[in-house]
Amino acid sequence: MGELPTTCVIGAGISGLTAGKNLGDYGVPYECFESSDRIGGNWAFKNPNGRSSAYASLHIDTSKDLLSFKDFPMPESYPDFPHHSEIKSYLELYADAFALKERIHFENGVEHARRLPGGGWEVDTQDGETRRFDALVVANGHHWDARLPDFPGTFTGETIHSHHYISPTDPLDLRDKRVLVVGIGNSAADIVSELSQKAWGNRVTISTRSGAWIIPKYVFGRPVDKVVSTTPWLPLALQRRAARILPRLISGHPTDFGLPQPNHHFLEAHPTASSELLLRLGSGDACAKPNVERLDGRTVHFVDGTSGEFDAIVYATGYNISFPFFDEDLISAPGNRIDLYKRMLHPDHDDVVFVGFAQAVPTLFPFVECQSRLAARYLAGTYRPPAPEEMRRVIAADDARNTGHFKDSPRHTQQMDYHVYEYEMRKKELPAGRERAQRPARSRSRGVPGSPSVSEAVAQRPPSRGDVRRAALLQALERLLRDRPLSAVGIGEIARDAGVVRSAFYFYFPGKEAAVAELLGDVADELLAVAAPFLDEPHGRDVAAVGRTMRSTVAAWRRHRHVVLATIDARDDAEVRRLWNAWIDRFVAPVAATIAAERALGNAPDGPDPVLLARLLLSMNERALERHARGEDEPSFTDEQLADALTTTWLSAIFGGPTA
Repeated sequence: MGELPTTCVIGAGISGLTAGKNLGDYGVPYECFESSDRIGGNWAFKNPNGRSSAYASLHIDTSKDLLSFKDFPMPESYPDFPHHSEIKSYLELYADAFALKERIHFENGVEHARRLPGGGWEVDTQDGETRRFDALVVANGHHWDARLPDFPGTFTGETIHSHHYISPTDPLDLRDKRVLVVGIGNSAADIVSELSQKAWGNRVTISTRSGAWIIPKYVFGRPVDKVVSTTPWLPLALQRRAARILPRLISGHPTDFGLPQPNHHFLEAHPTASSELLLRLGSGDACAKPNVERLDGRTVHFVDGTSGEFDAIVYATGYNISFPFFDEDLISAPGNRIDLYKRMLHPDHDDVVFVGFAQAVPTLFPFVECQSRLAARYLAGTYRPPAPEEMRRVIAADDARNTGHFKDSPRHTQQMDYHVYEYEMRKKELPAGRERAQRPARSRSRGVPGSPSVSEAVAQRPPSRGDVRRAALLQALERLLRDRPLSAVGIGEIARDAGVVRSAFYFYFPGKEAAVAELLGDVADELLAVAAPFLDEPHGRDVAAVGRTMRSTVAAWRRHRHVVLATIDARDDAEVRRLWNAWIDRFVAPVAATIAAERALGNAPDGPDPVLLARLLLSMNERALERHARGEDEPSFTDEQLADALTTTWLSAIFGGPTA
């Protein structure tokens, strides 16, 4: 493969972090620019850049197992619904585990990005420098530019948007006050629940335009998102109809608590997750009103003809999608709408990728992780989107489906079902994009006449002379390892076999151990790819999926046994041993994440620590596959027999009991 596009990642919140992690996994060179002095974005409480909307009492509304990145489970010590400080600590662990901070320019955000006439970007940053990149990954988030309603009249009391709310005493003193909270999303529910506690002496009213269906955080003693979720392979319309009765069964009808009748069916808009709001309303600690009609001094008039006197208004009315670093006529989101293919790719600009610009229900972290995988594959040239005309057709079709599924309003323009999105990306879009990338590329205009897409440019770029030499050296090393151990293979011999001078070897590798590490990396990529159907999504006790993974694993070991066995034989060397351990460690995190996910869904019983169990299973595979590759099994077994035995053992270890 030719040189990959240099990439600028804008933002080091959850989207920027996982984008960087995946770009690094695919070898895409990137730099990340962050305006703050810390990672975390929205989850960095009191973030100096003003981008955090976290308040002191905030707990996440998604359970930890569903919120976790798939390749990095949250600590088992975390509660079901972690506090914002625990989410920030988790992101710190994630960044440290994958050495992400090394590529982040802190306190050096992107101030302006100009698209160059021939493609690529010129980026101005806070330090006054201008840098050039082949591509941008936009990950600046969409929960920071507070949106305020435009009610007629003027309110003369205190006002604040929920983005700036910290506590009942910070930044406003909201004690012994008449407080109106406008909105009925999760933040509004939390703030009403907090301010209406008797200890604060407030009289609290919640006003909502469209109403909402309220669901508790627990149902039948389990987090609600583990009990109620959509099924990707069933029609959404059918699931919506079947689910309409659920909120009434588990919470009651909103009108029973004085709230307006929702102007939509359940799941046509984001339901509000709160175990306390209805209790506060039912206890008389708070009351509900319909939408505001107009403001008059400290009097607020509502559309039902009633009015009330208030000292303060808290607007929990959502956010604008904003790109302050783009010229508005280049890229913007009027009315909170931006037309992106799979919520990521712009049909007119092939060298910019958006990550995290959707309100995924019910979880966000795995959603941006899913998007980041596609972004990395796109920039690495192993995924290609369809032609711009087809992209626009799909955008319109997806928008119609999502608008039909979620209420069409500024708050919900970016809303989508995570389970459906992830399933379609994994089962349809990524395989189709991989197939498109393998076809001969056609030059096509994407807003710049005669300019091919980034992925096409990578795919079309002929291998450089250096690429050919590097590949030849690696192929020569693999050939030589078929006949002798690594210690007996000389660098001069590798160079002669590759048809290059000895000094050329050192241009690409500091030593033969580094060349072996690259070969091992290719084997690891292949093994992780064949294991993806088992590791990417919890399946429960799926004998067929695990069996296919083990058969593919045995076959891959056989194909690359010379490289793997030569490395095992050379593990007395400290550097080779380090490389081997690092190679094994690449598999530990995804296997551990799968074990944790299966347990979280109730598919597997509790047992040893997932990381420990993953290491034990991988160590077993390593030894069994090594003996098999050397022909040391007595009696001998076929590849199929070994794969069946590994399948049975893995299923028993993870799920317990017999596998039949």
